[in-house]
Amino acid sequence: PLVYDAHELFVDQMTQGPGAASIPWPNRVKQTLAQRNFARLERHLIGRAAAVITVSQSIATELATRYHVAQPTLVLNTPRYQDMTAGSSYLRQRLGLAAEQRIILLQGAVLPDRHLLELVQTLPLLPPAVVLVFLGFNLGVFQEPIRQEVARLGLQARVFMLDALPAGQLLAATASADVGMILLAGHNKNDRFAMPNKLFEYMMAGLPFVATDWPEIGRVARTTGAGVTVAPLTPAALAAAVNDILQAPARQAAMHTAGLAAARGEYNWERQAQRLLELY
Repeated sequence: PLVYDAHELFVDQMTQGPGAASIPWPNRVKQTLAQRNFARLERHLIGRAAAVITVSQSIATELATRYHVAQPTLVLNTPRYQDMTAGSSYLRQRLGLAAEQRIILLQGAVLPDRHLLELVQTLPLLPPAVVLVFLGFNLGVFQEPIRQEVARLGLQARVFMLDALPAGQLLAATASADVGMILLAGHNKNDRFAMPNKLFEYMMAGLPFVATDWPEIGRVARTTGAGVTVAPLTPAALAAAVNDILQAPARQAAMHTAGLAAARGEYNWERQAQRLLELY
């Protein structure tokens, strides 16, 4: 039997965003034609699969509605469970930070349409003891604009650009931060319906998060209490959301506990794997 595992709303992922005008027109035409061809291919083949798996409820509903197939099985991209209640000092030790300094973490590839320049611009609006860490800076295609913005604002001492870590070391680094960021512009349905891996890693590490208020991420933030959403994604709004967490120790501790509980109960691979095994 054929199983179609859709880890993205792939056709929508190819949608050209606001920056499309800067792309040479032959490339824009090529991408448009490729998107149409993939859409036809997916429409033709998805109904032949014995089952369809996907990674968020909104994507599952979209696929079922768009292609008139049965509701796909939901299997989230969660990490294997690790008990991180003891916390970690990984980033403070690696970067030589003082105990009173606070760490904002952006985990994952640095790509356009993730409001990363606005994130850098947030730092001057926060207390001097707050620093920003990019973890996975060697991934993606947006390194130079970030470096230029850091230099323009004179933030070299407060922004750290670290390469990605092996999976086995990631949660220890994540657990040593104070606030995690998830900032998706949402120029297409794939972004708006996403459940990024970092969402589950932040919760498993007990790291309170600030995220874009898209349907899936927003629902998790509200139902678990492990994070908050913000709109619009301006430096002022991001700074206010971060400050609301850092300046309220009791609230930060409650979000930390809520994330750990959510990861232990639902958002771990051992729980998700049961759905996969039941399907097969």
